[in-house]
Amino acid sequence: MPAAPSPRVSLWEWTQTGLLAANLIWTTLCLGGYRPETMVVTIALTGVMLAVHLFARALTRDAAPPLHPAGWLFVPFLIYAAANVHWVTPVRWLGWRDWIWWAQVIAVVWVGLNGIRARATQRFLFATLVLLSVVAVAFACYQRFVKPDWLMLGRVQAKQYFGRASGPFGIPNSLAAFLLLLLPVAGALALRPRASAVARVLWGWIALVLGFGLVLTISRGAWIALV
Repeated sequence: MPAAPSPRVSLWEWTQTGLLAANLIWTTLCLGGYRPETMVVTIALTGVMLAVHLFARALTRDAAPPLHPAGWLFVPFLIYAAANVHWVTPVRWLGWRDWIWWAQVIAVVWVGLNGIRARATQRFLFATLVLLSVVAVAFACYQRFVKPDWLMLGRVQAKQYFGRASGPFGIPNSLAAFLLLLLPVAGALALRPRASAVARVLWGWIALVLGFGLVLTISRGAWIALV
């Protein structure tokens, strides 16, 4: 029998996917999003993405799939962290800043689990991350072999990191952690039994690029973590 056509992905889901992809690109290419002027944009993008997600669920309440139970696992921690900031943390502004970071992480996980479920949107996000990782390795090569003190946003790399590549991040370990998220996946895709020759070559090349970038970070902890 002919295969059933894939259901059409809604505009709401593509909007959430686009906002998340834009946020990932912005945060990654802006030193990991640590600077205050870039953090404001990151928070705004996360807030708009979450608002679109909640509005879409409210409009399609009857047709919306049930919430993924894993999304609720982080809510108790968020409540605990807020209580810790309010009653325990001696430096509240620093505690609230950390809480906002955690809240954004949980919002991204929530939207990823409940708002981005179609294969097309998930593949788009994955492709965005892979492209970002390759670009990050290109930046790492420029930093390692051309200009050791180069950083994004016109910043200057600390001398203690000379000889180690950090790519679009400020710290080499951050680049290594980012590459660790994708390197095993690229290797697995290259070794799939049913993969075509073109797919094997493509994903094999991507795995080699990411592996080379990981070497340039000289992050021994990341090397051990990969093993």
